[in-house]
Amino acid sequence: MVFIAATLLLHAQQTNLDPDEIHQRLRTRVKAAAGLTYTVKTWQIEGSESSPPQVTHVRAMKPNLLWSESDSECTYSDGKVVYDFAPRAKVYRVRPAAADGIWLPVGAGLFDFCAPKIYNVKYARVSRQDFAGKKTYCLEYDEPEVPGLILKVYVDTQSELPVGWEQVTGDSIYRGVYTQIDLKTTYPVESFKWQPPSDAVDNDKVPRVSKLLKPGTAAPVLPLADLNGNPLRLADLWSQNRGLLVCFWYHGCGYSQRELKYLSGIQERAQKGGLDFLYVNRDDSKSVIKEFLASTKYKMRIGVEGQKVADAYGVVAYPTLYLIGPKGDIAYVLQGYADSDQAEIEKEIAKLGVRL
Repeated sequence: MVFIAATLLLHAQQTNLDPDEIHQRLRTRVKAAAGLTYTVKTWQIEGSESSPPQVTHVRAMKPNLLWSESDSECTYSDGKVVYDFAPRAKVYRVRPAAADGIWLPVGAGLFDFCAPKIYNVKYARVSRQDFAGKKTYCLEYDEPEVPGLILKVYVDTQSELPVGWEQVTGDSIYRGVYTQIDLKTTYPVESFKWQPPSDAVDNDKVPRVSKLLKPGTAAPVLPLADLNGNPLRLADLWSQNRGLLVCFWYHGCGYSQRELKYLSGIQERAQKGGLDFLYVNRDDSKSVIKEFLASTKYKMRIGVEGQKVADAYGVVAYPTLYLIGPKGDIAYVLQGYADSDQAEIEKEIAKLGVRL
């Protein structure tokens, strides 16, 4: 009888939890912070195997100052420009800083501190769970554009700050555990200025020989997979419609982000007209892409591990956009992106018989 009563009490406690209320408490704590410093340990779990952990140190100030460092990836923003730096390869990219905020690396549960206005996650469920040795509220979100992906944020029941997070897909878990969170320390703007090492290379200034496919040539047909490992056949995508728009992108490229924002705005209308969309990524991990999709709400069919496809299409810079006709011929190609390219892109889409 005692066991039954305890079970009923636990069930009542679980069902009385409101995910919006828990999220609001978390949001209030994070938004009220004067500054933000955190250290997070992340690792990938595949079945019974686990990858070596990676430690990332982050400090940030509103609205868009960021200093993030790990052994494999660093991001620096002084509010005007953002540097994405790969310390092992000694290669960096430069992109403009968004005025309304910045994404925090591996910082689920802390995004509300300085996220861009587009960020708007609504959690579907909440439960009480033990995580990293603490009693927590587990907030869960189902990513509609990535079937089977569940995002979890674990919030300490006492401090109402995140303890960690998980991205769960089948038996694959990408986990982050915060080992330090400081909401009081502030930093001067000057401390966020960063200069590339003298032996580092600017990725955008590396001499490249264009190998882009020309309009009128046949589009290569190579295998791809989506985020869940399901096969994608490019020929099926363009032959069953009026054509296919393929965007090769990288999440750390500011120009890619600007083009993705534009394409997300025309995609639904274009799809109604018969044009399908595919976004191919060869450089980012699945976990990074899933986090990006969850935070932006973009509805994107993703092709991953696209090295062979990108090579076949001559991609040497991001973003690169192709329009492919229903018979598999290249109709249009654009490398790079500026807002002034929108009129030309829409003109070329119209040539495929698609009205926006």
